[in-house]
Amino acid sequence: MRFLSLFIALILAIVLPIGAAIYVGTAGPGPYLLVDGGPSQEWLAPRDVGQGQAVAHRHASQAEARDASDRQLEALDTSSYSSVQSVTRYRLRAGGVGLLLPVEGWLVHVVAPDRAALDEQVAALPFLQANPDPNPVAWALDRHPGAVALGILAYALLLGCFMFRGAAWAGTVKPDPGTPVLDAAQLRARLLEVNGLDVPLQVSQTEKGRYVLTWVLDHARWARPGGMTFVSKVKRVELAFDEAHKVVRVVETTMLRDKDKGVTGLSARISLFRGVTIAETSHQASIGLTYQPSLGWTVQPAHEFRYRDSELKGPFIQCVTGSGWSWRPVITFWRPLGG
Repeated sequence: MRFLSLFIALILAIVLPIGAAIYVGTAGPGPYLLVDGGPSQEWLAPRDVGQGQAVAHRHASQAEARDASDRQLEALDTSSYSSVQSVTRYRLRAGGVGLLLPVEGWLVHVVAPDRAALDEQVAALPFLQANPDPNPVAWALDRHPGAVALGILAYALLLGCFMFRGAAWAGTVKPDPGTPVLDAAQLRARLLEVNGLDVPLQVSQTEKGRYVLTWVLDHARWARPGGMTFVSKVKRVELAFDEAHKVVRVVETTMLRDKDKGVTGLSARISLFRGVTIAETSHQASIGLTYQPSLGWTVQPAHEFRYRDSELKGPFIQCVTGSGWSWRPVITFWRPLGG
């Protein structure tokens, strides 16, 4: 239930800001307004304004003006352009910048040598004025794109931190109420008892006082027609003991190595996963084709592998919680991110 709540919260944290920005950006007021009845006849042909030129064309509707703006942009040899609320700013490969502005059924086209001159020319047009109540999204994207990018990056980092800490919260397993609490030395001793059992698992201690559980999940080599295949899968779970809060913080790492050697050459693959595992089940089977005179063609499993994450970690979670401690999977042991 906790993981479902975390998933819903993350979806809302992504969808709501994006949806609100799109709604305000598209439904809000335009950046410019026509005054004095719009452009006069003299603006239907290009006119010099400041260091550049401006021209206006009348269309039957605002939608047609936007379509005309798109066609005009496609006809230009631009190196870059940006469009906010159908207002397009572009840069020409040959030098110079321009503005395509659909407003109230008119398409206003302004060109200038640079951005500063372009803004001055637009401000000098007698039939156009900036909207006194501008669209906040369009204004921010047009005037402060760098600040908007930094804001998006900061929010993404904040969201990532929330996701990592939320995963630790959602994956925490607490002991039952009334469970006797053992000290760290007793819990460590319980974990080390596994080394005396005949299982493909080892419990070791690091220099930092953490314990490492290492499972060899799959380690096999088999021959096939024309070659040899080697597969190794190792799961490593590192435990850090928080004695003050009686919490075992857990970082999981899984490494898969796959090597195939045959008549066509050698291929190898290595994959590494580090994070919080909610649930994992694997079933892999490699099939071999053989021929025997008495049986004919037969297909037999050359190698089969099954793995369920809960079967491996479950006993250790029970050991930890049965000792009165909480089991908390984390992305990293660094507390600001891992929790």
